[in-house]
Amino acid sequence: MPLSERPVVHEPSIFPYLFSGKLLLRNEIPLDEPTFQHQLSTKNFTPIVSMKRKNFTYQCQRCGNQQRSLFAQMPCASCGTTHAYCRNCIEMGRVMECEPLYYWSGEEPHWPPHETPCSWEGELTLVQQRAAERITRAINTEEKELLIWAVCGSGKTEMLFPGITEALHLGKRVCIATPRADVVRELLPRIQKAFRSIEVQGLYGGSEKKEGTAQIIIATTHQLLRYKSAFDVLIIDEIDAFPFHADPTLPYVTNRAKSNTSTTIYLTATPRKNLHKQIMQKKLVHIFVPIRFHGHPLPVPKLKMSFSLKRELVNKKVPQAFMKWIKNRENPDRQLLIFVPTIQLAETMKDKVADCLLNVGLIKAIEKAQAVHASDPNREEKVQLFRDRKIDTLLTTTILERGVTFPSVDVAILDTGHEVFDEAALVQIAGRAGRSPDDPTGEVIFFHDGKTEAMMRAVQSIRQMNKRGSYEMYCLWCNTQIIPEVSWGNLFLLTKPKWLCQACEGELEILQGKRCRCCSRVDEDELCSDCKWWDRHFSSDPITFNFSVFSYNLQMQDMIAKWKYRGDYHLGNAFKPIFRRSFHDTFSFLKKDAIAVPIPLSKERLLERGFNQAKMLADFLPVETEEIITRTHTEKQSKKTRRERIGTKNPFVITKSINKPVILVDDIYTTGTTLRHAGVLLQGHGCPKVYAYTLIRG
Repeated sequence: MPLSERPVVHEPSIFPYLFSGKLLLRNEIPLDEPTFQHQLSTKNFTPIVSMKRKNFTYQCQRCGNQQRSLFAQMPCASCGTTHAYCRNCIEMGRVMECEPLYYWSGEEPHWPPHETPCSWEGELTLVQQRAAERITRAINTEEKELLIWAVCGSGKTEMLFPGITEALHLGKRVCIATPRADVVRELLPRIQKAFRSIEVQGLYGGSEKKEGTAQIIIATTHQLLRYKSAFDVLIIDEIDAFPFHADPTLPYVTNRAKSNTSTTIYLTATPRKNLHKQIMQKKLVHIFVPIRFHGHPLPVPKLKMSFSLKRELVNKKVPQAFMKWIKNRENPDRQLLIFVPTIQLAETMKDKVADCLLNVGLIKAIEKAQAVHASDPNREEKVQLFRDRKIDTLLTTTILERGVTFPSVDVAILDTGHEVFDEAALVQIAGRAGRSPDDPTGEVIFFHDGKTEAMMRAVQSIRQMNKRGSYEMYCLWCNTQIIPEVSWGNLFLLTKPKWLCQACEGELEILQGKRCRCCSRVDEDELCSDCKWWDRHFSSDPITFNFSVFSYNLQMQDMIAKWKYRGDYHLGNAFKPIFRRSFHDTFSFLKKDAIAVPIPLSKERLLERGFNQAKMLADFLPVETEEIITRTHTEKQSKKTRRERIGTKNPFVITKSINKPVILVDDIYTTGTTLRHAGVLLQGHGCPKVYAYTLIRG
């Protein structure tokens, strides 16, 4: 809009809110010329060159463009010379070489802190709450970046509410940036309803309000071209979506829009390779949400082959495979969302699909089927009609692949093998189905004339997310739910069980530092005093060495008491991962030649406890286990003094000879008497080497 047509602002008190954090052309500043010149002379506005010459080309200081083909020369009516302008960001107003950009350098606006700004009364699920707490902590501690990787339909918007609340409580300014205007239009009423006492503005091409003066801004990423050092919290929704991932301008302007102490929250359901790489290299902190908010799995697409698909579409015919499916849908009451690869196909197929659906009685009027695409001037209205169920069938392009929610739809893609449908797009499109707890399923059908890698990867990815989402893990000690962190290693594999939460795992003390080479006792000497005593009493110690994993601290004592003496068998799994890992690190030189022999319990003790804890530990190991030693009943070792243990007679009997190395397995090494009794027997029956592997060094 020309400056002469813009409403002129006269009240200086609002200038900081109207202009601060923005990078504007002169015709975007709604001040009359005397007022503007006064603000300029008092250094409330600072001009900067709009283009810099760089490496035989230019760099636009608004959008960052350096591509030579996106600059051109034109005769300028203002200065009477021919010079460059930027073609890359011309949709936002032309940047000319002779015209500066201006940023506000006067008084900073004061964004007020709010005590209880959130009016949302909903309740987060446990998994959502964990993500929300992580977002809140990042904002509170001014972390630079945090990625929220959450499956389609997980409730990402609601997860943001506690973090936005914390930001407003701290007097921060928040921007939610998304690549598409449809998403801004959907988010705006939801955020306004959740924060009724806070001004919220939506900025996109064609939006009614353009001022951008609110404490919460929801904007397309292109609108950030006009911002500089504006936002304390920048939430970038759908960071993997077109055009954000494909346009280097958008990352450039989003970085510029951040304040010096800003926190950036990235949201995605389908991270691309660059994000996977940063996750793998631990360069990007993230949290993963594998479960939809209603707890049901993502619908898995079905692939429908149609050899005549392309020919039918070229001839403007509704594919027979599609019609066969539509007549036999599981729930014909659902609305139908049909994706096609091009605008032209959406327009040409709309009437054909409507006629077919009308003829078979699936719609009652021809206007109940519509098409919508990026060039449709009635796009916003049609999407709302579909949301209000006033349209039954909607043909669309990838503009509706993400960021929009319809409560009960079946989804079909015609010509799924088209290059526009990459893996991320297919996963997002599948995510349109089953969004409501009242109808959490929905069919997703990929019609194709030949499978593509993108189709197969999309199906694999959805199945993997469902596996991870359904595999709920709880700490065996404190019963807190464990949500695993994502790594490159577990991205396409079923998550391995994690038996302890991070807090409880941290209470266990792994033996570290110098230790006795024979018994694993923490000691500065190579051989501790206990082992020196054994050396004096054995001409040859039957145990080559013992390796123990944990110390016997208070946490371990409590866990052993519950596992071993009170009979919580399942709790023993808490030790499995590190017990296996330490075994591999310590005994890999034996390869698979050795066998594990658990220290036995007497029959009486086994009946009392119900299981042998040493046998359970031995079964964790990747070697053969044999129970070739039995035990006579004696008083519990835990009831004896150290002197009594050392003086105990050998209680074991061996049932067969063995000519392989043996690793004796037990839960705790105290004096070593038990292990040495077993070792003497084994050596006397042909065993060439005896080692010991114990969970704890007492």
